[in-house]
Amino acid sequence: MLTRTRICTVAVSVAVTALLVTGCDPEDDDNATPTTGSPTASASASQATPEERLKTALEKKLSRSNRKGVKRFSVSYKPKASTTIKIAANKQFTEGLTRTAARRDVVSAISAVQSAKTPGKNWLFTVTYAMTDADGHTSEDQVMRLGFTRDRLEAIDPEGVNPKQIETRTDGARVVAPAFRY
Repeated sequence: MLTRTRICTVAVSVAVTALLVTGCDPEDDDNATPTTGSPTASASASQATPEERLKTALEKKLSRSNRKGVKRFSVSYKPKASTTIKIAANKQFTEGLTRTAARRDVVSAISAVQSAKTPGKNWLFTVTYAMTDADGHTSEDQVMRLGFTRDRLEAIDPEGVNPKQIETRTDGARVVAPAFRY
């Protein structure tokens, strides 16, 4: 959780807006890391493989990571089995905003899959976040795991679905860590 002291109201308003819109803290842009899997700029959409189209769509839909040393997403593309998209949730100002932003990331990834027209039977979206155990050790842990069949994935309207209820739309795996439940 980010804490700020002695910041004027205008600066807080600008920082909150920048964080919610871009997912990055404007005062700490050095902590942002580029996403993975960028296809070359010379590859046109018609020449790109389905996996490259998916990675490009994810780069457009997901903001950059605002956590130092953490890749924003990775893809394990298996069109005849289950394709896994792993997303590292960004840090937000409060725990509630972090929970909501993690769900928005899943909705954005669903939108990317739909817009890239990537073939595949089953889709698994995992979200990770830095969690601290009772002994004070922090590690990147899976906080959400949501599975969708292709038909269910296509039935979701990313613009209309409530991100807080995205786990109720699954027809496959549905695991949400206690710290990320509402």
